[in-house]
Amino acid sequence: MALAEQTVLADGRVELPAEVDSALGGALHNEDLAPVPIAKRTWTTYNYLALWIGMAINVPTWMLASGLIALGMAWYQALFTIFLANVLVLIPMLAISHAGTKYGIPYPVIARASFGTYGANLPALMRAFVACGWFGIQTWIGGAALFATVGALLKREGLVRARRRRPAPGHPGRPLTPMDAPNAIWTIDFKGQFKLGSGAYCYPLTVVDGYSRYLLACHGLPSTAGLGARGVLERLFRTYGLPDRIRSDNGSPFATCALGRLSALSVWWLKLGIRPELIQPAHPEQNGRHERMHRTLKAEATRPAAHSARGQQRRFDAFQQEYNAERPHAALGQEPPAAHYRPSPRPYPAQVRSPEYPRHYETRYVSTNGGIRWQHRWVNVSHVLAEEYVGLDEVADGVWSVYFGDLLLGRLDERDYRMHGAHNRNRI
Repeated sequence: MALAEQTVLADGRVELPAEVDSALGGALHNEDLAPVPIAKRTWTTYNYLALWIGMAINVPTWMLASGLIALGMAWYQALFTIFLANVLVLIPMLAISHAGTKYGIPYPVIARASFGTYGANLPALMRAFVACGWFGIQTWIGGAALFATVGALLKREGLVRARRRRPAPGHPGRPLTPMDAPNAIWTIDFKGQFKLGSGAYCYPLTVVDGYSRYLLACHGLPSTAGLGARGVLERLFRTYGLPDRIRSDNGSPFATCALGRLSALSVWWLKLGIRPELIQPAHPEQNGRHERMHRTLKAEATRPAAHSARGQQRRFDAFQQEYNAERPHAALGQEPPAAHYRPSPRPYPAQVRSPEYPRHYETRYVSTNGGIRWQHRWVNVSHVLAEEYVGLDEVADGVWSVYFGDLLLGRLDERDYRMHGAHNRNRI
């Protein structure tokens, strides 16, 4: 059957003849797959531009940009990365959509030229799966925004009650242990993070012997996560032995808001026989020797910062060597710290063992949900003590002191089956 000639408009769009539709039939053709007449192609450049801007500039894109900045990129690097990604997507998108825009042919029909008549179902299914994921993300973001908005409106109208907040754990107070011998107290802290020349952030972890001012470690880490700090400390313990105490501030990963302000790191210390010691919140002067070292470190090893983490670590190593072996200290009689420091006689054990308790103690296993079973009831202790054993000593009728090792965590009262922190205001 002869087909009429196609109509070409001045703007380049092509009107396929009506006979094309009538010449096709069967399962491979229906009204949705038919070419769209020019009369129904009402989108203009403005519509395409609005669609593209709506797809590229939205809340998920802003979240992506903020996530890249949080990972260490500068703002302009994050914007350029997103712009470049959109351009790379735009190029094949324009190539694929050209035939549809010019001839009014839907993509499932165009795909038959590349994938075959039945193989064209594969990219259609892939596109459907991607759309499910994308709209799922959009729904999650929109749901979170709706939840926050509706919650604020209900709270403003007094229709909901604010959740009772758990009281903050108490604090043992100002540390008073004297620094009267090497390894009596090590002090540990993260110097404030700074940006390297590459745009990544560096978090220097520093460890100092309090008595001799000996800088045991100055190591740049990519974050303040406890795993990195533990790796540095484990190397120190193997090299210098174990201290009696480690003094730190109340920040992560050294302390948390859990019972006893314990963290996973300080639980490990206790199992090694090291007592964690905290300065009071907002009182850096209680760790003054360490803070003074940080000021010198900042001036001499971080300004300007190196381009890479490896280059910055070389600067830290050079500073540590000079600080320990060459720099005199007035408090040490104008001698360097290396002249006063000696390794600890307590070696790092080959195997870390759980604490042992006196025979008259009751022992309970802390489950992975942070609780223990006590008289057929579940009692919350602390999530950081999961899979550890705690000891309980009855000090009054129905009142038990709860210990991890020799550290008093608090009291368990059988009247309410709740833990009361050892340093809380409402302790018993």
